[in-house]
Amino acid sequence: MDVLLIYIDSGGPSRYLRYLEVGLCHQVLADGQLNTTSVLLHPDRRPEEVLAIFQQHPARLVGFFFDEFNAPATFAFASQLHTSFPDTPLCAFGIYPALAPDRIALSKDFDYLVIGEGEIALLELANQTIRGGDVKQIKNLWFRQDKAMSRNPLRPLQDNLDLLPYPNRSLFEQEPQRVPGNDRYLYIAASRGCPQDCIFCYSPVLKKAYEGKGNYYRMRSPQNLAGEILGELRRFPYAGVNFVDEMFPTDKTWLKGLVQKLGSGAKVNFQATVAAERIDAEVLDLLKAAGCERLQFGVETGNEAFRKRLATRNLSNDRLRAVFAAARERGIAVVAKNMIGLPLESEPLIQETLTFNQVLNPDEIVCTAYQPIEGSSLYQYSKDKQYVTPVPQAGPDSTLPDFTSLSLKLPDVSPEIIRNYLYRLHFMNVVEKLKQVPKSQGYMDFLAELPRAKFHMRYAAAVDVGRTKRGDTDFAYICIETGSDCRFAVNLRAQSLLRFSLYMPPASFQRVARRQASVVAEVLLVRNGEEVPLYYRAITQNSKAIAEKWQDCMVAIPEDAGEAEILFRASCGDARDIRAVVFWGMPSLSEQQALMANNEAVAHVKADYEAQLATKDQAISSLESQLRESRERELEAIKERDAKAARVGEMHVRILELEKFIADNKPYLDELEKARADKEAGIAGKLKGLFKKTE
Repeated sequence: MDVLLIYIDSGGPSRYLRYLEVGLCHQVLADGQLNTTSVLLHPDRRPEEVLAIFQQHPARLVGFFFDEFNAPATFAFASQLHTSFPDTPLCAFGIYPALAPDRIALSKDFDYLVIGEGEIALLELANQTIRGGDVKQIKNLWFRQDKAMSRNPLRPLQDNLDLLPYPNRSLFEQEPQRVPGNDRYLYIAASRGCPQDCIFCYSPVLKKAYEGKGNYYRMRSPQNLAGEILGELRRFPYAGVNFVDEMFPTDKTWLKGLVQKLGSGAKVNFQATVAAERIDAEVLDLLKAAGCERLQFGVETGNEAFRKRLATRNLSNDRLRAVFAAARERGIAVVAKNMIGLPLESEPLIQETLTFNQVLNPDEIVCTAYQPIEGSSLYQYSKDKQYVTPVPQAGPDSTLPDFTSLSLKLPDVSPEIIRNYLYRLHFMNVVEKLKQVPKSQGYMDFLAELPRAKFHMRYAAAVDVGRTKRGDTDFAYICIETGSDCRFAVNLRAQSLLRFSLYMPPASFQRVARRQASVVAEVLLVRNGEEVPLYYRAITQNSKAIAEKWQDCMVAIPEDAGEAEILFRASCGDARDIRAVVFWGMPSLSEQQALMANNEAVAHVKADYEAQLATKDQAISSLESQLRESRERELEAIKERDAKAARVGEMHVRILELEKFIADNKPYLDELEKARADKEAGIAGKLKGLFKKTE
């Protein structure tokens, strides 16, 4: 191959935007007639696999995409590849080279750095390195020369985004499936850059670097954007569209154009991130007309003054309340995105965030602990104050960050306080999501009782709820990560039956299978401190079926009626570093008598079975009758075909006979033809003479 592009997925909040950025570079290279491959690395795909592939199919240039969080993992793999293949040139591109170029330049593994928006620079670099040309004049490029880095200036920003191709989507196809069923979304970007100047973000750094080089925030044309959306929807039946822009465009003229272009194609349901201060009633109406069903808003914090300091936004709480209410009046769901654990934040400020989310009452609450981005203003402040701690890793053999851990040690707020508020905000979100899930049948619906359950969790979101479809039916489930459990107080009725469906998403199953581990999903009945196993399932590399479809389970409760607890648990045994998720679908308790050891229950089950059997027998008889009729029609068709073939054969014989007759009598026929011609010539001569006499 000519170029290999590698992205190590850190699992950060902008991961799908990064997939598109890598995909755009891939497509630009491919359109330049360069044989290009993009590879996605994640916790379930180890670098050793890529090294083995590279050894069989070496590339002439390798590009490593750095996002804002994957630098340690990318440095580690680049060093590994450079050691194994020292003659292969390596290039760094993406967000991080613009945030911390000097840190990458200090690494001896990289020959080139592409700074800023790099698809054109990467194409020029690939062409020159592959053909042995000169790279010294390529803008946006830093290159190693005489053991030092030469630094070329940035080129102007690409103002017309329509000139860029649609991105290659191979990274999306390599991502392990994390949700059940066909809940696959089309991720797409309508713009580049961000109009905001939040001090916790990288955008102000890039904006300053490109000062005087053009507009930092740019939009694709509605026609170009709609063309990609409708084309992708024809290619695959996506559940919806998710715009991953840093800030979705809210220009009214642009939105009117998008409504017009999308209106001519299939119905598009989408979600996007917008700024509340840029929203009014007309914008909401246009968004709704274009197909918007969900909007995400950066609330950040519940304190107005602190929000203005963090995000440099004059966004009041009253304004947020009004926009949320107006969106919900139009049937648009609203998501509040928050951060806690910020520098200069106190516990009363965190409490304001929690209280304000209760007032907003959004359809979903997203709250994360602040993760500092190297190069940003808030990171530098935290570093100067010595708040920054070593980046927690996702596991003992991982170089990827653990986003469930805290990255700052603050003087005024302890880690325990921050974790407590993360739990509280997470369960506020769970309660909101439970309002939207279908109800289970039976006298106890465990999903509905989740807010009153007791939990043991590895981190705040280790127990969650989700929704999907089973066929055409809405379906809800409890997600439990390994090392966590849920304990429900129940008042058992006599002869109760526990029902649930079990599933492990392919991403988790691949992790278990790859490490040859075992995840245990179990249900226990707890009474007077004694645990009685009700259900036990060891999920290993041989349990592939559980990652392909829901496994329906029914368990008879072997206890008399009375108060007890039912415990749902997912565990990993000794391999505690393996983080996998088990989904428990629509768990419930009912009083059905199936599987109970008494004559009435057996008779009921037998009657139900016989009724089902009779129905199936009728269906089989109907199918057999249809099969007989079909075979009879087939025989008739064969007979008719044979008769036609016989007639065709007879006609062919007669044609041959006629051809033989003509061949045998050819001399006579020739004489007849000659006599006819002479006769016609004689008549013509006489007529000609007659006319001459008349003249």
